[in-house]
Order: sequence, then structure tokens, then C-alpha cells
Amino acid sequence: MRILMMCYEFPPIGGGGAGVVRGLSAQLVRMGHEVDVVTMQYQNLPKRERVDGINVHRVPCVRLSPSWCTMAEQATYLASVVPYAVKLARRRHYDINHTHFILPDGLAALALRRIVGLPYVITSHGSDVPGYNPHRFRMAHRTLAPAWRAVVGGAERILCPSELQQALVHRAKPGVRFWGWLDRGSEQIRSLYDSSEIYVFPSEAENFPLVLLEAMRAGAAIITTKGTGCAEVVGDTALLVEPQSPESIRAALTRLTSDPELCRRLSVAAQTRMRDNFTWPAVAGRYLDAYPKPRLSPAGVPAVADVA
Repeated sequence: MRILMMCYEFPPIGGGGAGVVRGLSAQLVRMGHEVDVVTMQYQNLPKRERVDGINVHRVPCVRLSPSWCTMAEQATYLASVVPYAVKLARRRHYDINHTHFILPDGLAALALRRIVGLPYVITSHGSDVPGYNPHRFRMAHRTLAPAWRAVVGGAERILCPSELQQALVHRAKPGVRFWGWLDRGSEQIRSLYDSSEIYVFPSEAENFPLVLLEAMRAGAAIITTKGTGCAEVVGDTALLVEPQSPESIRAALTRLTSDPELCRRLSVAAQTRMRDNFTWPAVAGRYLDAYPKPRLSPAGVPAVADVA
């Protein structure tokens, strides 16, 4: 893979997060991947250098201390890193942007995604999450809350070094999003299907829901209800729950999220069932089988009624 790594701190500046970026990047290079790190310029450090096989890019900014960076200094970094990273991404065609720290670098990653479409994951390192060191960062987190939510909402994944950190992210991140009506042919709904591993459809009464066919075609592991037309659509390729039972849905979700192999098997089975039974050729063939056979004339050819 070709990976863009963004972090405002990289050795010799910064603390533990900077060391993580260098160690991880070096290991990825040893595994055969290409890694470009974009970080802050500081004093007479070279603007470009190769460290442990990593291509390091330092962008102009104001920074007075190797171990401490103020919000104002981070703002000067953001002003430089966004246009620089856009040019770099257009030239290098990265597969992923691995950003470190939700703030400030997450803002640059969000801008990069909106401008060039490069997806990003973020490793959170502590002070970038509300609730961490509240005696120092409470006011900053309150002020930057809308930006924080936008960055987290745009990330493919937030990676946390500890369960404590993960709990803080879950507590502060935006809730389960209800999209409302989406047009079946829209790019948005196709993107949601394609990016989802699990699809839940707990309807109480259905005949033949087309949304389940769409989820099966996308290869989602499906949870839906017993005793309805839903069960007939999915057959044995989904987990079936009782209608009006949040407890059953929770148990099914827990089972799928803790068993990736089960998700994979259901995904493959759903796609196979969809292909074998519900494509237009398969459906048309069944209708043809159901049509009455033409009545033959004594000569052995279909009889034609005279309607004149």
C-alpha cells in the first residue's frame, strides 16, 4: 500500500505519539509498504529527509518548543499542511491516510477527504478526546466540539490505544445516524450498502421486501424477523429474531460483531442466494414456468384465436 501518515509531531519533536508514528511507519516500510509522513517544521530540521525508509515532509509553521505546541502554533501548521497534503495526494495517489490525533491533524484529514476523496483513519492519543485531562483541555474541547464531531464522523475508523480511551471516544462521538428517506437509485444509498458489514431489518409485517435483496446483493450479514416475508427472502442466510424484541436484536448484533467469520459466511451465502434465485433471469424463468402452456392445434402448432 501507499500510505500517507499525518502527525504534527515526529521525532525529534513531540512526545509518545511522535514515537508511535515513527515506529509504526518504519515497520510498515519493512513490510513492503510506502509511507510518507507529513509533519511540522522546527528550527533547522530538513524540509525533506528519509528516515528508516520513511519519506518525511516538514511543512512551514510557527513552533517555539520541541516538546510543547500551543493551539495558535497548531493553527499555523494547519494553514500549511492542507495545501501541501492536497498536492502530495494528487501526485502520489495514496490508498489511505493514517492520521494521528483527532485534533489538529484530523481537521487536515477531513479537508483532504473533501478535496481529493482520500479516506482516513485516525489514531487517538489522549488529549485529542473530550474527558482526557479535563483540568487542562475542557474549554478547548467545548470550543472545538463541532469540529471534533465532524472529524470523527468523517473517519473510516478511530483507533484507540486503550479501552479507557475508546470509552471516552464513544462517550463523546456523534450518535447512531438516522438517514431518513433515501432514493433507491442514489449514490448515497449504494455507498451505505457497500460500506456496511451488517444490515438490520426488524420489520413486523412484510410481503417481499426489496431492501433485503439490496442488502444481500451488497454482501451484508443480515438480521431480520421471523414469521414474516423477510424470513422467506433470506432463507438460511441470515440471523432471524422475534418481532418487537430489542433484546433479540441486541443479542444478534453482539453475536455478529464478535464473530467476523460468521459475518463472512452469511455474506457469501446471501450473495449466492441472491444470484441463484432473485436475479432477473432467475425470476423471469420462474414466471415462464408458471405461464399456461400454449394450446396446440391439430397440426401441432400453437392455435391463434380469430378476434376479427
